[in-house]
Amino acid sequence: MKTGFYLIGIFFLAISIQSCKKKGCMDENALNYDSSAEKDDGSCNYPTDTGKVFIQQVIAYPDFSESVSIKNTMETTQDIGGWIIGDEENPNIFTISSSANIESGEVLSWTAVSLGITINDSKETIFLKDDSGLIIDSWEN
Repeated sequence: MKTGFYLIGIFFLAISIQSCKKKGCMDENALNYDSSAEKDDGSCNYPTDTGKVFIQQVIAYPDFSESVSIKNTMETTQDIGGWIIGDEENPNIFTISSSANIESGEVLSWTAVSLGITINDSKETIFLKDDSGLIIDSWEN
C-alpha cells in the first residue's frame, strides 16, 4: 500500500516538474518560433501562402541577445525601405533604412538594442509595418 502512495507521489512530482518548462513553438520553420521554449505546446503557426515578408523569430531573453528577425519567402527581392519595427509601448520606434531590400529567402535581424526597445519575456507584442503604417505581421508571447 505504501509503495502505491510513493509511486503516485513520484508521478505527480514528475508532472509538476515537467509543467514548469517554458512552453512555446519549437519549430524553427514556424512563424512564431520561440527559441527559449523548452516544451512544444502545439501553437506553431505557418505561412498560409509562400510569398510574404514576416517576423520569423523574436528572441525575448532578458539580456543582450534579444532580437527580431524577418524573412522574405517571396520569389523576388522586396523593398522594405521605410518599414517599421516596434512594440506596444513604442509602435514606431525603429524605421528600416530607406534603401533597404530583403532578397528572396533572406533573413534580416536586429538586436533589441539597435531597435531601441526591450523585449519582455511575456506579454510582449512586436509589430512589423510597411512604409504606409499597415501592420504586415505581429508577434506575441
